[in-house]
Amino acid sequence: MLATLGQGFWRGAILPLLLLTFLVCLFPLASDYVLFHPDERHYVDAGLEMLDSGDYLSPRRADGGLRLKKPVIPYWFVTAGFHAVGVSVLGSRIVFLLAGAALIALSWWTAWIAFESRKAALFAAVAAMCHPALLISAPRSIPDICLALSILISTAGFVGILKQQRVSLGWLLLAYGGGALAVLSKGLPAAAFVGYASLFVLIRTPQLVRRNWAAFLTAGIMCAAVSASWFVLMAQMHQEELVQQFTRDQVGHGRFARSHWQTLIQFPMCLGMLAVTLSPWLIPAARGLRSRSRQFRSILRQPHVQLLLGWSLLFCVLASFINHVTMRYLLPVVPALAIVCGGLLSRCDSRIIRTSLRWVLLCALPCLAVGAALAVLGASGRSPVLITGVLAACAVPVLWRLSSRFSSTGQGVATSVVWHAAVLLGTLGISPFVLPDFGDRVIARLHEVNADPAQPVVLIGDPAHATRIRLSSRNETKVIRFKHPEEAAVAEPQILVLEEGALPISELATHRLAEVPCGFHPLSTNEVVTAAVEGKLPRLLDEHRRHYVLAVPKDEIARTAHSDSQVEGDEIVR
Repeated sequence: MLATLGQGFWRGAILPLLLLTFLVCLFPLASDYVLFHPDERHYVDAGLEMLDSGDYLSPRRADGGLRLKKPVIPYWFVTAGFHAVGVSVLGSRIVFLLAGAALIALSWWTAWIAFESRKAALFAAVAAMCHPALLISAPRSIPDICLALSILISTAGFVGILKQQRVSLGWLLLAYGGGALAVLSKGLPAAAFVGYASLFVLIRTPQLVRRNWAAFLTAGIMCAAVSASWFVLMAQMHQEELVQQFTRDQVGHGRFARSHWQTLIQFPMCLGMLAVTLSPWLIPAARGLRSRSRQFRSILRQPHVQLLLGWSLLFCVLASFINHVTMRYLLPVVPALAIVCGGLLSRCDSRIIRTSLRWVLLCALPCLAVGAALAVLGASGRSPVLITGVLAACAVPVLWRLSSRFSSTGQGVATSVVWHAAVLLGTLGISPFVLPDFGDRVIARLHEVNADPAQPVVLIGDPAHATRIRLSSRNETKVIRFKHPEEAAVAEPQILVLEEGALPISELATHRLAEVPCGFHPLSTNEVVTAAVEGKLPRLLDEHRRHYVLAVPKDEIARTAHSDSQVEGDEIVR
């Protein structure tokens, strides 16, 4: 009786355990700018402007200009995070991280609908959870996760219709409501999915569509109306800006591949990246195909599986036409392929899955050991990292031996947990070398001289750095950004943050200067590894830091001489 209850509890706790692992392990990556994507500034700036103006429909840049290149939902994600946890790095990213967890849960549910198998649901969730595209996108405020989640909502609706051969209000709401959300997340890629899925259902199940044509037509019209709603509003308010910006971003000349050869190369590259990143789940499925080929063929003949595979192929074709392909661009098809992998693995012999995933786990365990070593290095900065690495490496055979006791589903859960633990430890390991963030450093410097936080700061440099200063000041400091030094009126004393060497020192005679670290100059792998083994990595990184220069008017410091800031010569003491 107790064994039965324990088994039931474990089955019910697997999905919450996976979601908790995902959120806990990626939380440090989302809560600080350990890794920062340059595109994040567009959505953070727009979110801050929405908070200031109260206009939640028209996204704007930091200078107040309209930014209508992408639809509105990613900007709402940022703004919702600011309202939930405050203006901060975490606030700008928390909703995207939660959307990543929702994508894992929805992959589980959609696989359950498609295959009516707990095993299929588990492996679909694990495959999606471990995919690099999700790990890259979820802890950052970029729209890829919004698009992928919305398309998956729509996918669940179409899968439900095809699986049950029945049209209900719930399935139609998911199919076309999710499609509308996807269009409002990133535009044309989502419209391609809704059009493809609708056409697939029409061709594959014509009798079903014929019997429910009015329901399909109504749902399609509602989807088009909701999808177009924001665009219609923007056209009424900012017609020329909308046409110029959105059209240029979606179908502009610079958006497409430069030659036919690039397109031909990118298509197999997309397929190859998906095959490699999903190989831990495809390999046991391929091995099982040899012994149960009839069962696998029956799965591949199912209409909802063909829908998922067809969408994945179509997306790779479309992606091959854009100017460049990166891993995160493939996220919209990752859940679809993860669901197919889950269905195939549910028909595999458990022994085949266990054997294959044990080898995957063997590859993950050294990554965990490296993450542990990095964490110790980040905490101590000395040679104990070598000892920790040796001890962790010695633990690998022990964990390998213990893994033989896991069931096939236990192997999947263990693999995902180990990979995420490696990400967590790696994040904790590198955090001391990149934090505090550049924006935090600038604000701390300004506080040292007791400068008025409401006084504008002029930044000459990367626009993303202006965003980070605003975020670190909780949007209290206004940052005026110029690309070139000659654009700024530097003759008038003002607080400046500029790239090192951007202006001659003679032009800053009325300012006191201080360096602000900002990232690192290029380093070779050999240099980093050698310094880490010798316990000299912190010193190496200090020697290769890039710097900005903070220039504060001398009269500003004179007015605040009563503060606790220490000033020595022409340099603010750190």
